[in-house]
Amino acid sequence: LVRSVLGTDAPANFLSQFIFKNPGAWGQPWHQDSFYFPFEPARPVVGIWLAVTEATLENGCLHVLPGSHREPVQVHVPDRRPGANYGYVEIVDHDTDASEPVLMQPGDLLVFDSHLMHRSTDNTSDGVRAAMVYHYAAAGTVDHTEERLGYTVNDWIPV
Repeated sequence: LVRSVLGTDAPANFLSQFIFKNPGAWGQPWHQDSFYFPFEPARPVVGIWLAVTEATLENGCLHVLPGSHREPVQVHVPDRRPGANYGYVEIVDHDTDASEPVLMQPGDLLVFDSHLMHRSTDNTSDGVRAAMVYHYAAAGTVDHTEERLGYTVNDWIPV
């Protein structure tokens, strides 16, 4: 699947995350993953979001802005909420009225372009929302994260 989406026979996984959104946890504001990925070439980069638990409106499912994957990376500013999570950024000057929630069952898979604008909402339920998230680009992609941000969490592994 990743090979066909990226259009390469040599994909590499550069970031994998196991996300637990506990009851009461905040959501993440509108953003594009490509903002965090200063790569050459900038595209294609794909995210794979695997629901481990159900993702509902109550437990903070993702919301996406259809068609935004065709747009450039927008201006992102630091998350303006008091006490916001370190490193969270947000898109503030974009119409997101056409957004759609992505309700998922355990085992459902969301595949998305790194330019897709998305967010998650707060977990107002009594349960955990969990997902495994993987990010892929073509092997040989040049990663400028450390030189531009001073750190990196990316660990490139050929698939």
